[in-house]
Amino acid sequence: MQRRTTYSLALLAGIFACSFAIALLLAPPVDHEPNIELALETFTERYPEAVVNDIRMTQDEMLARSFEIDYRDKASGKLGRLNVHYVSRAEGKWEVQPELPAQLP
Repeated sequence: MQRRTTYSLALLAGIFACSFAIALLLAPPVDHEPNIELALETFTERYPEAVVNDIRMTQDEMLARSFEIDYRDKASGKLGRLNVHYVSRAEGKWEVQPELPAQLP
């Protein structure tokens, strides 16, 4: 009986861990003020072909936050800078405005 209980608990723990991971992946973003980590994540997901050299917050207001990102294109070695702006909407959700360009400048 002891062995069956151990397997059952391990199975339940595994199911819980998988369910929790799936919920995190499918859940909408948390509505909190953007920070450097979020700006970095937004940039690297959109532009996997670039490496971030530096990132800094350039604007910190109640309804807007801006980040300046210095990057290097992995293929060409070209250096560039991109500004990422987040705006808070009336319902408290933050979004990138304007949208990021499809290609790095």
